[in-house]
Amino acid sequence: MEAVKTGDIERFTAEQRKYNIEVRDVTSDISSFKQNLIFAAIQNQNEDHAIHMIKILMEFGVDVLQKDNLK
Repeated sequence: MEAVKTGDIERFTAEQRKYNIEVRDVTSDISSFKQNLIFAAIQNQNEDHAIHMIKILMEFGVDVLQKDNLK
């Protein structure tokens, strides 16, 4: 989650491979909102890094249309 928030693509892909994580299934339980990694990526203040990370997340199958509890 932190690698996605900071836009650290190398760390993200390394951890994904190391732990064999199904990225599309990863959610954050912050305040019970069950947000996926796309939400974490858009928190990056660098727009280019955020967009690049979102593209990578989409390649891993993260659903950009997934809604949290607030829809």
